[in-house]
Order: sequence, then C-alpha cells, then structure tokens
Amino acid sequence: MFGKIWDVAAKDLLQLRKDRGALIMMFAVPLLLMAVLGSIFNSAGSASSVTTTLPVIDRDGGPQARTLIAALRHAPTLKVQMRSNRAAVEKAVRDGDQVGLLIIPAGFSSAVRSGHGHATYYAVAGNQSVDAQVARDTVQAVVQRVSLGAVMTGAIARAERLSGGSVNPGLTSRLAAQADHQLSASPPVALRSVNATGNESSGIDNTVPGYALMFALFAVTAGAGSILQEKESGTFKRLLIAPLPPFVLLGGKLLAQFIQTLVQLTVLFALGALLFKINLGPSIPALALVIIGTSFAATGLGMILVSFVRSQRQLRPVTTLVVLAFSALGGSWWPISIEPTWMREVSRITLNSWAMEAFNGLMIFDKTFVQVLPYIAALFVYGLICFGIAWRTFRFREA
Repeated sequence: MFGKIWDVAAKDLLQLRKDRGALIMMFAVPLLLMAVLGSIFNSAGSASSVTTTLPVIDRDGGPQARTLIAALRHAPTLKVQMRSNRAAVEKAVRDGDQVGLLIIPAGFSSAVRSGHGHATYYAVAGNQSVDAQVARDTVQAVVQRVSLGAVMTGAIARAERLSGGSVNPGLTSRLAAQADHQLSASPPVALRSVNATGNESSGIDNTVPGYALMFALFAVTAGAGSILQEKESGTFKRLLIAPLPPFVLLGGKLLAQFIQTLVQLTVLFALGALLFKINLGPSIPALALVIIGTSFAATGLGMILVSFVRSQRQLRPVTTLVVLAFSALGGSWWPISIEPTWMREVSRITLNSWAMEAFNGLMIFDKTFVQVLPYIAALFVYGLICFGIAWRTFRFREA
C-alpha cells in the first residue's frame, strides 16, 4: 500500500524538479531576502558603532549651556553641529534630513542654577532609524549627566554654608568638576554585561527560520493548489477511477508536499549556517525534529486550505492572506516578544508561533532538547488537527 502512495508522491516530486521557477521560489528568493533583511537587523543591533550628526542651537551662551555642549561633543556617538537658523533645521528634521535638533533656550544657565532648567529636543516621534535612536538616547544620557553635575554643585555649596563658612565659587566649581571627571572616567558603580548563553547571536538568527517558514508555507499552498488544478483539468477524476483507494491518492500528494517542505527547510537552514553563520543551537536532533514537525504541520495547513477553497482563482488570494497573517502574528517577521499581549495570545492559532518559539529557543536562547520538546509536540498535534479537519472536509466527489 505504501508503494502506491509513494508512486503518487514521486510523480508530484518529479514535476516539481522540472519546474525551475518553483525551485527558484523555494530556495533563491528566500536566501536573497534572508541576506538583505539579516544585514539590516545586524546593522540595527550594532548601534554602538554609529556616529550621527546632531544640530544644536544655543540661545543662552552661559556656562551651563557651554557645559552641556562640551559634554555632547565628548559623546563618541555624536558629532555636534552648531546652527543658528532654527526654522531651516526644524524643516530638515521634519523632512528626515536631520535626526533631531537640540535647542538650548535663553536663560538656560540661570534656570539650571535655580533648579528648573530645560532644553528642547525637536525630533520626529515615528523616526525609528538607528541614527535617530542613537541621537535621542545619547542626548538623554548627557542631559542627565549634566543635571547630576548641577545637583552636585548645589549640594557642595549648601554643605559649605551649613558648615558655617562662605561659599567659594571657585572651589565649588573645582570640586564639582573633579566629581564629574571621576564619574565619567571611573564611576563608583558600573554595569557589566554578561552574555547569558555565551553564544554570539544576531538578527539573522531570527530572520532565517522566520522567512524559511514563510516561504515553505507559500510552497505548500502552491503545491496543494496542484490538486485543484488537477480537479479543474479532470486529471484528478481519472486518478480516482484508477484502482487506488481515495486515501492512497490523497496520501501520496500529502507525502510529496511533506517531503518538499522538509527538503526546503533543511536546505535553507544548512545554507543559513554555511553562508550566514547562524547558530543552530545545542541539539541538532532537536532542530531536526522541529523541522520535521513544522513540515508536518505546514502540510496539514495546506490541505485545510485546499479542502475549503473551490478553485485556483480563489486559492491565491486566500493563501496569500493566510500566510502573511500567520507570518506577521507568529513571529516570522519580528520576535514575538515585541508584540502586545493580545497579539501574542492570538498568535497561538498559527503554526508559525509554535515553530518560531522552538527555533528561537534553540538558536538564540540555547535551550536543550527537553526544553523545546513541548513546542515540537505542539507542532505534531497542530498537524494532526489540520489533517483531521481536512480529511472530513475534502470533497472527492467534486473531482
């Protein structure tokens, strides 16, 4: 019986091998997207090496304004550019030609001495570029440091008065400057970052499995559409007349789709490790089982779509909507962790969510075989549910 199922599967696989366009969509296009998007995510993750230009307008010119500007100039990620035409710079910020503008208003120095000074950072709220984020974070950190310096100066002056002596402005400034230098050169409390897994991870470790899964779903639904094509051309009806039970015919086509998805995912992960140096995790057997479970679930999902859709014309928009929605919700485009709570809950209906939890667990969080086993089981259960629904809804008689 399995021999007959294999004969049907082999026929579909042979047709796929001769379709160069389908092979390009299976391997070349995903690899191109992985390379482009992976490099973008990696550059976004290396924000500490970015140097961006920050326009500054100083309407005060006092000592506190000069201190703030000097601190900005010492920031390794900023190149301060003094400007005077506020309207022109604000327009450049709105047009996206500048990442932001720091405006130091008149009276800033005296306001700082009295304890309520403020500067204005003019920027586009929706600008999420690396340069914009670096500039915004650096300005905030420098302003906090200058504020701390002003507080220290006031504290030293109050200490002198409480001790019964007169305030010595020169001594107060020197003590505050020494404290500020110590804070910047050798702070008494420093934060030391430790890599929890010990493995170097990059954005492409999420990009490769995410886009490999998305294109595998497209390939599965396209392959499942061949059943509709055979129905419309009458080929499927002739196959049903052959001495083959219906489940053998359907099983052969499902086996072909499963093998296609399994090979596609395996090759894309292998090329990802070879070309992009992705981390495959501590357990190759676990990764293999995740790929097998994902292929099984994807094949079941494709069969559900073919069971409910009546024609190839309907199949294309429906599958495109399903695959893109599942990819967005399930973490193929971005980590699930950045999604709002309601979206993370809804994503559980997608196989992408379970697959990406397993892939990320192995490749980013260095989880063991046992730790990802629940996600592997969930993928197989997902596939079984899909096959059960598809078997009850597939319309043989319409062939």
